[in-house]
Amino acid sequence: MSKDVELSRRGFLDATAKACGLAMLGGAGLAPTSKGAEASTPAAGSQVESPRTLKGTWPQEYTVHRDEAAGHLVLSTPYYAVTHDLKRGGAIVQIRYTHGAVSNLLLEPMGASVEMAAQRLPHHLTKQEGGTPPIVLSDLHDSSPSVSVTKSGKRQTVAVEAALRTPQANNLGLRTRTTYEYRWGFIKIHKEFVFPAEGIRTAGLTVLSTVFHSTLTHHGHRPNVFENSDVGPFGIEKVRWGETRPGRYFDVEVATRYVPRYIVLANPGIEGIEWFVSDDLSQWNYQMTGQPGTGNTTLGPSMKPLGIRLSISPLSLPSNPDLDRGGFVNLNGRYSFDYYLGMPILEGYAQRRWLERSFGPNRGQWVSDDEIRRNAESGVVTMTLHNDGDSNGDGLFWRDGTYPPYPPDEMKKMEHVLKTCHECGIKPEFTFCRSGG
Repeated sequence: MSKDVELSRRGFLDATAKACGLAMLGGAGLAPTSKGAEASTPAAGSQVESPRTLKGTWPQEYTVHRDEAAGHLVLSTPYYAVTHDLKRGGAIVQIRYTHGAVSNLLLEPMGASVEMAAQRLPHHLTKQEGGTPPIVLSDLHDSSPSVSVTKSGKRQTVAVEAALRTPQANNLGLRTRTTYEYRWGFIKIHKEFVFPAEGIRTAGLTVLSTVFHSTLTHHGHRPNVFENSDVGPFGIEKVRWGETRPGRYFDVEVATRYVPRYIVLANPGIEGIEWFVSDDLSQWNYQMTGQPGTGNTTLGPSMKPLGIRLSISPLSLPSNPDLDRGGFVNLNGRYSFDYYLGMPILEGYAQRRWLERSFGPNRGQWVSDDEIRRNAESGVVTMTLHNDGDSNGDGLFWRDGTYPPYPPDEMKKMEHVLKTCHECGIKPEFTFCRSGG
């Protein structure tokens, strides 16, 4: 390439932006509002912006409200609000969408718990008679957790330390330390279980348990790789879809001894929520017992309250105390788990229809003016130059970080296509090759 046409990466991006006329690079996410809208009172949870209101695609700051008397900590945006209960282990107890259908997606708080090993049966009792039920410790029983909030840029971080206790407030020295990093449209959560040095005989450890609103009937999950034999070594597990309607006994619940990589619940077209694990899968597969398949995840109907129950337990051993191994592992020290909660950005109105077409050099036979006009008449909004590989074997494709991407004659044809798109009211866009020749 000659020095006359050589460009830096920044110059390349600038030239591309000018060629495309991308509205995004001139102030993405800004939508003008009418005078009436500017003067109206903002809805609950919304934030007052300049006359040019930010769209939901543009990350915004959280509003934080702490009410010690009521025991609530609320982090909100114009699109959703999340409430922590300062008297129930600092757990998330409410998720509400400004433009959603229900006032709270949660019917029960998002709690964490540890189940201690069952005691061996006395000799005078039989297995049928049973013995003392296992002790379950939950962070929801801590009425005075330590909760702090810090800000970094547009992000808010909530740090919670809570004791895991029985309903009678018994404390065995077991604690959780949870960090909620509030980002735009999702929460990054880091949870640590801190066991005493002498250890606790543990049969079960649940990172998250809650009951969702009964309207979130549709669900999907991406299975753990150990339970999915269909995926190839370089493939990805397919999402398995289902439906759970409380009170309908023929709806099959999801039950697996592994922790799925991804779970979604939705009221189709209205609202929903996502849960997914972090990149460190060893936390969920090997951390507890050194082998996969010793946990338990269930997603199914709940009758009291009437809703959809989700429980995610990386450790769940049989509760029979007379097993050879005792049905427990002795846990001491720290055990960490990272996961995410995803919330959709609901604008409160239907999006305009978006029709897209792609084009390329096509061995020098670029899309014609007549075809571009027909696209515009058909409602096509964008046309993408998708040319990141040498599919025709003629060397005419856009290599990574190069400009101009084509010989001079082909560049003239490309510029003519871009000009015609603009004249017809179509926005041209580009895709780039990550590893061109």
